[in-house]
Amino acid sequence: MIRGGTNTADVAWYVIEIPTVKVTSPDGNEVWYVGETNNITWTYMASASNVDIELSSNGGSSYIGTKIATGVTGSSGSYPWYIPEKLGTTDIMGTTMRVKITDTTDTTTNWDKSNANFEIRGKINLDIPNGGELWYINDTTRNIQWDVNGDIEYVDIYRAVDGDQPSPTWVKIGNDINAYNNCSQGTYGATNCTWTWNPIPDLPYNTMKIMVESDDDAARTWTQVTDKSAAVFEIRPNVTVVKPAASDNWLVGRTHTIQWTATGTVTSMNVFYNPAGTGYVVPPGITNPITGYTGGSCPVNKFCYDWLIDPTTEQATAKIRLDKSDNAQVTDESSDFNLIASLDLDNPATTTTLRAYDGSNAVPIDWSHPEQPAMSNI
Repeated sequence: MIRGGTNTADVAWYVIEIPTVKVTSPDGNEVWYVGETNNITWTYMASASNVDIELSSNGGSSYIGTKIATGVTGSSGSYPWYIPEKLGTTDIMGTTMRVKITDTTDTTTNWDKSNANFEIRGKINLDIPNGGELWYINDTTRNIQWDVNGDIEYVDIYRAVDGDQPSPTWVKIGNDINAYNNCSQGTYGATNCTWTWNPIPDLPYNTMKIMVESDDDAARTWTQVTDKSAAVFEIRPNVTVVKPAASDNWLVGRTHTIQWTATGTVTSMNVFYNPAGTGYVVPPGITNPITGYTGGSCPVNKFCYDWLIDPTTEQATAKIRLDKSDNAQVTDESSDFNLIASLDLDNPATTTTLRAYDGSNAVPIDWSHPEQPAMSNI
């Protein structure tokens, strides 16, 4: 038997409203840099005709009054953002950034933000020296040059003599330097900022690197940034031959002093000579390398080597070349000078009286000559 009746029941039902906009990038843990362009991306439903894009610097608790962009076509799904130093008057470097995208037709419910914090950093680009440069000890006009983006106030500068190693040893050479020193100011940063390394120290290495680093300010809320030379550069001494000078007459078989100046310490040298333009060879009687000395009879600020010129040395117009013993690219050559014969005068003695006759009368002639150096002409 079937009985009829009426039953009633309460049914609970819910409407789940899904926002038509969803942020896909940046969505957390990205690192973006001032002065670079990054794409803010999102997915959307057809109802989102236009969207506004905002930035939070405190993890999404509030948003900066000046928006990144307004009225962007929702269906585009992407906005290329050239990241400035500030939004309005607000610095935007930090580690707790989030992006919010809002449908302009439904600002109350149709919006989304990054699921986690991302970071915006400043940026330093080291331009000079960046590899392959040749600088000289005691140079006074060598500029370290960089570009800077973001609210970086000061930089520290370091050098490494072992820049070819995986972990160079960095030594600070410049402290708390204005990051915008001597710069050309741009919209979002500056270019050609410089600091003069004066003078270049006695570091004769071909494995040098430079690093520029944002100053470690305890109050900052962003990560330090650095840039290093992309490849090694070289610092060299300079060598200049002083003696023999142009047209000097140096006597074979006698001792003459080779003199040179150098930036940095350059005492160990290889000596070559070029007689009559026939090409550079090691002079007879010299064993390279030779070691220069200072002080004593050597003039101030010069290096000296006393060369006893072997009697077999070719007599000719010649040049001397000095090469640093461990780096033949550190070199200089003299002007033309003369290697000429010498003689030893045994008699008369160094001071004596000779007589000449004019027929019947003896006329005295006073005669003298130095013992060293021997005469080249009589």
